Amino acid sequence: MKFKQRLIGAIGVLVVLGLIGQMSVAYADADYDKAKANAPQGLPLSNYFKFGDFAGNSAKVVDTGRSDGTQMVQLTDAKAEVGTIWTGDDYALDLNKNATASMWMYFGNYPVDAGDGMAFVIQNDTRGVNAVSRASDGTVGNGQTLGVWGVDDNPKGTASQIASRGIQNSWALEFDTYLNSNNFDLRTGVAKQHIASNYPGYAGSYGSGGDFFYLNHNGLMKDSSDPNYLLSSRDNTWKHLTLKWDAAASTITYAFNDKNPATGDAKTATGTQTVTIDRSKIDPNGTGKARWGFTGSTGELWENNLVIFEQLPGIVNSSASATITNTRTDKQIATGDAIDAGTPLRADYRLDYTSGSKSWTGISAKINLPNNFATNYAKVTYANGKTALLDTSQLSDQALTAAIDDLNTTNNVATVSVYGSATNSSTSSAVSVPAATSHFNGSNALTMASTPAYTINPRNS
Repeated sequence: MKFKQRLIGAIGVLVVLGLIGQMSVAYADADYDKAKANAPQGLPLSNYFKFGDFAGNSAKVVDTGRSDGTQMVQLTDAKAEVGTIWTGDDYALDLNKNATASMWMYFGNYPVDAGDGMAFVIQNDTRGVNAVSRASDGTVGNGQTLGVWGVDDNPKGTASQIASRGIQNSWALEFDTYLNSNNFDLRTGVAKQHIASNYPGYAGSYGSGGDFFYLNHNGLMKDSSDPNYLLSSRDNTWKHLTLKWDAAASTITYAFNDKNPATGDAKTATGTQTVTIDRSKIDPNGTGKARWGFTGSTGELWENNLVIFEQLPGIVNSSASATITNTRTDKQIATGDAIDAGTPLRADYRLDYTSGSKSWTGISAKINLPNNFATNYAKVTYANGKTALLDTSQLSDQALTAAIDDLNTTNNVATVSVYGSATNSSTSSAVSVPAATSHFNGSNALTMASTPAYTINPRNS
């Protein structure tokens, strides 16, 4: 009888534990499902990336379910995980050329209890795609290491020893959702959630606090007014990151939260920082190349660490710009200018392919013309001399769609020019024309450009 009671009791405990586990999974899936449902447009990831070959690598590529083929990288989704993903040899970053990386990032919706974050990493570790933080005993380092920093597992050790456990010959930009106040994040003035950078395999990146080591945070970005919400947020919001590598200056500029996740339109960034990169620390053999990728980890706390890419540095480096020109005076209109109704105008949307290992392919121009712009005709002109008229008969709600030829080193510029005039039906009031954002989406790079905001004076004024 006692055995039966104990058995029933044990079964009851298992059932309860099972329900708790199910509730935990359901809660995790709810966050993940909302992140997928809110996923902004990005690229299909094809064969650009390779996973780190170590036991327990939690990284994977996942379809978002969007009709445009957007895929995302999921680095972590549970406690005590480490995930890494790297570009293959054919898609290395050319350090001698300017490059842009553009991506959306998601850090879960637990701003108070999130952990631990992820890192964008450039590296020339001899382990290649298998580079990852490892403790003194060889186990993969999770938690505050983010899979890239050295493991502080010996209070009597040295900074050089910690550095030897991180990814070697690397620079990392960390997105840290958990404040390690008794270790890496002490004495650095960081808020709970923060962004910062340094060299994981360099002893000078770590300082001694006596019985622990702290991490020197370069290019620190934090939100002191609301530190819990810089990265992770309750409303399942994706955050956008733009990274620009300046080859001549050896600097990286990063702008965080610089796009609206609902529309993809540019907005004022939460913060922007520029840091100088010592090439001897990331490319000691002077190869001029570097592998790049993401690492992420969790510890006792966890989060969904997700990344969606818009532009992959080293594969396609591209940009777009938009201008409005008064063709009567041949003067470009600047933000805040006022023009008269009836002014002849030309809207130019220029796409530039600057470098890359692949052509920019499958480009669809989704042009949103400014309000009160009456269209006459449109054409596209290429660097190789080709021109073509565009069909404007399908213009609807100031939106024009056009297919653009592939761009590459031999045909590196395409300009869509729309000719028309400014309209204002009022005889007494000026009309304000807000900036209009257009998108240029290819199979391996997405970019955008906005026209200036200006005013059209009333007709006959």
